[in-house]
Amino acid sequence: MNFWDYFFENRLYISYSAEFIAAISGSVYLFKNPNPIVSYRLFTYFLWLVVWVEILGLYPLIAYVTDYEVFGFTEGSSFERNWWLYNIFKIVQYYFYYSFFRMQIQSKRRKKIIKHITAFYVVSAIISGFVLEGFFKSISAYIYIVGAFGLLICIGLYLMELLNSSRILDSFGKLTFYMAAGLMIWTLTVMPLFIYSTYVNSENPAFVSVYYGSLRLANLVLYLLYALAFYIDYRSLKVKGKIDQT
Repeated sequence: MNFWDYFFENRLYISYSAEFIAAISGSVYLFKNPNPIVSYRLFTYFLWLVVWVEILGLYPLIAYVTDYEVFGFTEGSSFERNWWLYNIFKIVQYYFYYSFFRMQIQSKRRKKIIKHITAFYVVSAIISGFVLEGFFKSISAYIYIVGAFGLLICIGLYLMELLNSSRILDSFGKLTFYMAAGLMIWTLTVMPLFIYSTYVNSENPAFVSVYYGSLRLANLVLYLLYALAFYIDYRSLKVKGKIDQT
């Protein structure tokens, strides 16, 4: 079986396509909106980072299906699997989301809470990943689970402020609202998978299939929602006359 046969047979294209569509949607939004909010611009850049990390993360699969004729130097090394890549990226991902929602909040007290959550998570995740757990051997349950809990707190703080302000009236036309809703649903959906992530190995093929299948579906919904959110935000700005009608 060659790489593309495996790629399509296992439906890996599902989440990859959704992530690419979201990144393209963000780029089109920036092109159409000459003065985007800074956090929206950063979010688009982050989506492209997701795309490139996912592409890079394919190297173990390419090595395996080519019998290590490609990326042969990884065979038998700590880099034979891509756990290290996704453990690092997960820290970056949660750091970005924490910072993003901090930028949406006006309350200094809530901003300070998110700042402390961010600092605690990044430091503790690095210590856990590099010192306490097998950073190269498996998914770090701590990095994934604690990061998810922190994200739920950040989203909760954002929604609390939104509900207690006049901004709630305008929120349904904003990208941030749909990001918050999508991420909350995504986190609650995949957190049980993260809790049992230590079982993702060759000894548990059935669980591996359920794990990646569920994660693939959750990512599909999340990133397509991101793409839709860019469109909704753009249409809202256009209706309000904040974007050229031409």
